[in-house]
Amino acid sequence: MTPGGYRCLRSSLNVGQYAGCSSGSYGHPVSVGLDYDETRPKWRQVYAHVKERIRSGELPPRSKVSEHRLVAEYGVVRDTVRKALRALREDGYVYTEHGIGSFVAEENAWPDD
Repeated sequence: MTPGGYRCLRSSLNVGQYAGCSSGSYGHPVSVGLDYDETRPKWRQVYAHVKERIRSGELPPRSKVSEHRLVAEYGVVRDTVRKALRALREDGYVYTEHGIGSFVAEENAWPDD
């Protein structure tokens, strides 16, 4: 866990990876390097990628899903992240506690895809 509560993760897409985390330095998210398809809205693509991160266990239940961190990781504007989080919330993948933030829902709340 990093001081901000984020895990230092490594994957082929560098999702959730933090610059220098192997040396103990935390705090700066590395871009996921997502190649956006111009024929689909970016919020849908962010939604699909975050959903896959949740379903794979990379973002475990009860972990915080920060708007600011997603904006930095995906290189999109805040409104795009908010639309993606709204859709994830409507589909049962995340829940939001007013004034606290958004969190990954328990697996039994997820729809059967």
